[in-house]
Amino acid sequence: MAATIGLNASGPAVKQIQQMLNKAGVAKLPVSGEFDAKTQDAVKAFQKQQKVKPTGEVDGSLLKVMLEYQKMVAKEAAQDKKLAGAKLSEKQKQLAKTLRGRTDQLKKMRDQAAQSRAASDAIDKFIQQWQKTLAPIGDDAQLANVNLQNVMQQQQQAMQMMSNVSKKLHETTKSIISNMRA
Repeated sequence: MAATIGLNASGPAVKQIQQMLNKAGVAKLPVSGEFDAKTQDAVKAFQKQQKVKPTGEVDGSLLKVMLEYQKMVAKEAAQDKKLAGAKLSEKQKQLAKTLRGRTDQLKKMRDQAAQSRAASDAIDKFIQQWQKTLAPIGDDAQLANVNLQNVMQQQQQAMQMMSNVSKKLHETTKSIISNMRA
């Protein structure tokens, strides 16, 4: 098989992929051997079902997942057929039904856990992005605070100088008035 099979590819490998997608229940594709847009959509649906990034292309690792999935489905079908053919008591039938229900529950829990991990990862990524965005703002705020403190210090110095000038002016005026009286 080529490294990646995608849109506009054709041949026996594409037929095999189409058959596997049909068995997986993600689509009802004609097994034409032509990798068209419907096949690409079915691949994306399978990738989403398997919690894999939906690229719409089949590479070696996805093909391996598809083969494993096909084996699992075949094994379950064989077990169901074996159970159906056997003469089971009502208690055994009820137990088999309960086990299938529990298996379905476990699969749903597995899927929910994967979704929860994905949501947690998305939240962590969102937080990291905001931290990156806010870090320079914090730095700018610190610089503005330092600048504000410098301006306030300069204003205090100017006020002190004005106060000193005012005192000197007052003393000079007082001295002039007392000299004029004398």
